Amino acid sequence: MRNGHHETLLEALTRALKVADRPNADRTDLQGAAALLQEHGTDDQVKRLTNLVRKYQTEDREFYGSLWQYATDESSSRGAQVLAVVLRDRRTVFGEIRYCDLAVGALERSVGQKFGAGGDTQQERDAAISRALAWLATQGIS
Repeated sequence: MRNGHHETLLEALTRALKVADRPNADRTDLQGAAALLQEHGTDDQVKRLTNLVRKYQTEDREFYGSLWQYATDESSSRGAQVLAVVLRDRRTVFGEIRYCDLAVGALERSVGQKFGAGGDTQQERDAAISRALAWLATQGIS
């Protein structure tokens, strides 16, 4: 797309959704597919990508971890739908850090709002997540 090949966009977006629904996809292909959907996809296609994140949240934890991160871009708020899914995931990723803790930080960077990411205690991190979810609700994202 950046090189002006716009005539292939519709086909590329269709293929990108297929890649995003393939846990055995090469991670480089997955990263490119998710970026294409975020940058050029329709609202419906971004919603379908969000639903794939939700699907793999329970079906394939490793793929989910890659997919949601590739499906969000810190320079764009279009990934907020995906982050709304991840903000509800209280499972631990490593140590005491949960998926929701990572998502609140990503949301702060992508929308330019401060919710209190990086709190020292779980109570502080839970409060940040609650503020982020409340803000998303004011934006019509749940």
